[in-house]
Amino acid sequence: MSICTEADCDIVQIAALYGNKMLSRYVWPLKDIHWKASEVNKITVNRENGVMYFKGTRVEHVDQRRAMTDFVEFVQQVPGKVILVAHNGRRFDFPRYRLR
Repeated sequence: MSICTEADCDIVQIAALYGNKMLSRYVWPLKDIHWKASEVNKITVNRENGVMYFKGTRVEHVDQRRAMTDFVEFVQQVPGKVILVAHNGRRFDFPRYRLR
């Protein structure tokens, strides 16, 4: 089992909202989700079955590339400036949004 450190954890959900349009993707992590992170985000995975859960309910998920592609395509449809907002964004989310 590979447990990530804060510096290399994966984003496990990405969402965007513009007017009445919404994008929400659960993202299959490359590494196991630390139990402390699961306590906060309520997301768990079962690698043996390839299943992802939010609050104990199975959710559909995509890989990281698909999630970022969907996010970029969604943002490109928004006219004008886009402002990204995230809880703990500067330290956690924003460094991970750089496309690899």
